[in-house]
Amino acid sequence: MDTQYLEGWDIQEQTRRAYFMQHLYKCSGRKCGTYTGLWQEFCLKEAGPYARDVFFERLKAQYDYEQMLIQQREQELQEAEDFKETIQDLAAELGAIDERREEAPGTPSSVETEIFINGFHD
Repeated sequence: MDTQYLEGWDIQEQTRRAYFMQHLYKCSGRKCGTYTGLWQEFCLKEAGPYARDVFFERLKAQYDYEQMLIQQREQELQEAEDFKETIQDLAAELGAIDERREEAPGTPSSVETEIFINGFHD
């Protein structure tokens, strides 16, 4: 007997298909012995609505994730802007100290005096 057509045959897969078709037949409520259209009926009544719901759940999860990334990015930008303002304020203070030094060379500024008295500790 020529059985070359069975070389790629997966017995477990075929058994699972047969059991699932029996399940579909029972769930359909049919009593006539006709299996025609069971898969299409299953897709439309059970799998289709489920797949649709999962699709929209995934879209919502993706949207929520993208919104979270946008909020994180906005927060990072705000923190960077706040840091930039702090640096600009410090630069302005240092500029003012430099101007005072130029007006009275040789005298330490109040910041330099405070650093000298308190040390270089945080």
